[in-house]
Amino acid sequence: MSRTTGKNKEPRDYYPTPQWAVDALAKHLIFQHIRPQHIYDIGSGDGRIGYTVEERLSTPPEETHLWLNDIVMMESLGGGPKPKKLHRIRTDFLSNRCKLPPPYSRVLFVSNPPFSLKFEIIRKTLDLIDNRYHRDSVAVFLLSFMFFGSLGRAVWLQRNQPFKIIGLAPRLSFVKGSTDATEYAWVFWGSGHKKTEWFDMEIDPAKKHIALEKYKEKP
Repeated sequence: MSRTTGKNKEPRDYYPTPQWAVDALAKHLIFQHIRPQHIYDIGSGDGRIGYTVEERLSTPPEETHLWLNDIVMMESLGGGPKPKKLHRIRTDFLSNRCKLPPPYSRVLFVSNPPFSLKFEIIRKTLDLIDNRYHRDSVAVFLLSFMFFGSLGRAVWLQRNQPFKIIGLAPRLSFVKGSTDATEYAWVFWGSGHKKTEWFDMEIDPAKKHIALEKYKEKP
């Protein structure tokens, strides 16, 4: 996702999403009452987004399938128990050969997509939830706000508006403790949703006191 280039560029565009931002996503998915049969993490890296979301959303007796998709699998996060139904897909998501959940099921797609391919990945994902999966399927991407400022995407965005945007503050740190020079947000799309209904902001809990002190606001 990071726009970093040159000496700070990481191999294979691998920029792990800060855990507090992943936790913020999981919180809003619970609020949205999303109960997917499949969670599909596109460009999963170490799987932190997929694992976190699966852990927070799993509701017995239904067992959610977790799909981790990446061209090169990174070492998975340690810690808690692994999902009973885990699929590791080592294929380019944009390839016609990429394995996907069965048709008509409820799927939650999540991703911090590679910067250079984000639009292609978003378009393919939305096509899948509109034409292959249950109408309650949802796609959520971590995107910079600059995604909305492209003239070339303006018409597409008018016809494919996200229904929810969750901004993140402060700017996320992807490379050696430095932050990108842009703001990021979790952006939600769903079949049947054609306009933005919700905008909110999440603040890193470890730094919220700084914001409260700066603006003299009470918790």
